Parts: sequence; C-alpha cells; structure tokens
Amino acid sequence: MLLLLTLFSMALYVSVRSFINAQTTTQLQLQARALLRERADGPTSSGSHEPLPTAALTDVQRAELQELAAALTSSTTSVVVYQADGTVLAQSAPAQERRHGWRPGHGLRGQPRQPPAPPEPPAPPRPNDQAFDQVLRGADVSFRDYDAMERQLAVLMPVYDGSYLIGVLQISTSLRPTDALLRWLVAALIGGTLLVSLTALVLSLWATRVIIDPLRRLVGVTQQVGQGDLAARSNLHSHNEIGALGRAFDQMVARLQATFAVQRRFIADAAHELRTPLTAVGGQLELLMLGAVSDPTQQRRTLQRMNGE
Repeated sequence: MLLLLTLFSMALYVSVRSFINAQTTTQLQLQARALLRERADGPTSSGSHEPLPTAALTDVQRAELQELAAALTSSTTSVVVYQADGTVLAQSAPAQERRHGWRPGHGLRGQPRQPPAPPEPPAPPRPNDQAFDQVLRGADVSFRDYDAMERQLAVLMPVYDGSYLIGVLQISTSLRPTDALLRWLVAALIGGTLLVSLTALVLSLWATRVIIDPLRRLVGVTQQVGQGDLAARSNLHSHNEIGALGRAFDQMVARLQATFAVQRRFIADAAHELRTPLTAVGGQLELLMLGAVSDPTQQRRTLQRMNGE
C-alpha cells in the first residue's frame, strides 16, 4: 500500500509540474502575442526546415523592438530581443521591489537607517543554438534554464516585419513561485502518505485486536475441546459476528458437557443398581461350589433365588 501511495504521489507531482509549466508557457506566449498582433501577417511555422528570410534592421525597427522589450517587461518577466545573427539588440530585467517588512527609521548613533539592498535579479537565460535555429524557421520554442541562480522558463518567438524575420523575442519568468508551490505539494504528499500509512497501521492493529485475536482464541478453544477438555470456553463478549460465533460455540460445548455428565450419572447409577444382586449371586455360587449346600432341595432353592436376582 505504501508503494502504491508513493507511485501515486510521484505521478501527481509530475502531472502538476507539467501542467504548471504548460500554463506558464501559454501565458507568456499570449502576453507576447498581444503586442505582436499587428505583425501577425508574417509567415508562421509550416513544417519547413529552411530558415525564414531576414532583413537588415533599420533605425525605426530597432526602436520598435526596444519599445517592445520595454512594454513586455514587468515585475515578473524579463525580455531579450535578439537579432537574426544571435546578438542582443535589447534587454530588460524585472523591476526590483522593496523588501517587505522594512520601515524607515534611525540606526545606531542617530544615523538614518538605509533600506536593505534588493536582491540582484537573475540574468536572463541564454537559448542554445538548436532552440535559436528552430525559431529562425518560424517555430515558437520554450525552454527552462537550470544553471542560473534560480530556475527560469523562457519562450522564444520570431518577430516579423511583413514577410521578413527581423528579430527573435525572448520573454522569461522566474519559476520561484512554481518551485515554492511544488515544494509545498511535495511536503503535502509526504505528509499525506505518512498520515495514510499511520492510519492504515492503526486500522491494522485495530483489526488484529478485534478480528484476528478473537479468531485465534476461538481456534485454540476448539483444539482444547477436540482433545477432550469440555470445560474450555472462548468467553468472547464482543458485539459482532465473531462474538456471536464464540457465544454459540460456548453454548454448544456447554450442552455437550451437560449431555456427557448425564451419561456418566446414568452409568454410575446403573453400576450401583447392578452391584448388589451380582454380589448376592456371587456369594451363593461360592456356597454351591464349596459344597456347603448338599441337600438337593436346598440347592434347587438356591438356584431359584439366583435366577430371581
């Protein structure tokens, strides 16, 4: 049972992680496509293995791409715009937030207390050559970066100007909230597994006490009765089927014991009733055998008395 719970927990963890990553990827793609909608007339991924046509960037296009990067940047997302040759054209990081719990005041010697320095945001992930090459062919690519200070999920999308690819947009977000949720899920699954295992252990101990032990006791009493000990009793008083079986068994053995007691009393009474006549007959036979009675008439009377016994 513990193995099944462990396998179920692992499958649930993998499913939830895949679902959250897929939802995060979709959210990033929708966020980027909302600003790229005016460029939707460009070519899309159609299964072609050839790179899309590219064009040299004008100053206006550079400015537009930089504005696009700034517009897509938020407190949770960072944006990088690459040129077709892989060089970085524009880059923006999430805005740093003031740490919660800080209050202005004075430190030692009356000097104003400075707010704590916010943590440096992690550097945007860098796509590998294979992912970048797929984007140059018109496909949207998502990847996760495990080498940074924290895990990040990034989406690469081509940027078009008419029928020409003028850049590659990368929008990424930290997976810190997702990892925190997954850690909570792991803790909950471990706690739930331990709770279910403990409950199963308690139920098994209860079943052993309520079911197994009375059955073992009834089997032992049955063996004692089979060996001739009719005084053995199970003395099961539980209010369930096993208790009813034990009481019925005890009543059966009690009736058997009473029946055998009646038989023993009958045999004892019969033996007592037969003992006196047989003693008298035995004594008269001894007289006849010793010749104490020689008169034929007396012998006949003795035999008649023996026959009357």
